[in-house]
Amino acid sequence: MARESMIFYASFLKGIMLLPTDSQKLQALLSILTLGLEEEDVQPDDDIARAIYEMAKPQIEANTRKATSGSKGGRPTKTNGCEEEKPMVIENENHRLSENETNGCEEEKPMVIENENHRLSENETNGYEEEKPNKNENKNKNENKNENELNARVRARFKDFVETCEHLNNKPMSLARQQMIASRLLSVADTEEEQIKLLDDAIKNGWNNVYPARAKPKKDTKADVLRILDAAEG
Repeated sequence: MARESMIFYASFLKGIMLLPTDSQKLQALLSILTLGLEEEDVQPDDDIARAIYEMAKPQIEANTRKATSGSKGGRPTKTNGCEEEKPMVIENENHRLSENETNGCEEEKPMVIENENHRLSENETNGYEEEKPNKNENKNKNENKNENELNARVRARFKDFVETCEHLNNKPMSLARQQMIASRLLSVADTEEEQIKLLDDAIKNGWNNVYPARAKPKKDTKADVLRILDAAEG
């Protein structure tokens, strides 16, 4: 049966090129190609050319058998009447069992790790509720708690207050001090209007803190402002 192609190795060419005459080279080449493409054993007339052909012949015949076997689909898998076994599936380093391995049970769900808070899957917790993350785990979430409790209008005025203090003192206000002042503001004024009023008074008078109306101090000079801020931060 004629074939469309064959494997021609470099060793075949090297052996053919070592032949002394062009006639010997041509006989060896044509015999090799005829065997590989037409599957016909045509022996060269020249003895030396035949030697090259005989060395190449076993490899050509082996390649032909492999190609013929592959075109027929190869040897079928023995299943003894059962369905083909499905392979185990490993995904993302989480062990998931196939149906054959679990004997018909549902596929095991992988463990889920989210945002450094350990959340257990249903299989791992045996049906109990999902573990809740520790509220105190991330302290940074509560860093601006006091300031965030202020509503939008008060936060905007509080920002103006901080900028005014920084301008008067010629240096930025630390986050810790902002939190302390926001906490004080919430403790001395209950309503939004009262909080804005205290912030307006502090901005107007150049204060570095907020004071309730009943205990409003005299207006501080710039030197007094610096002294109060240094004392508070110290």
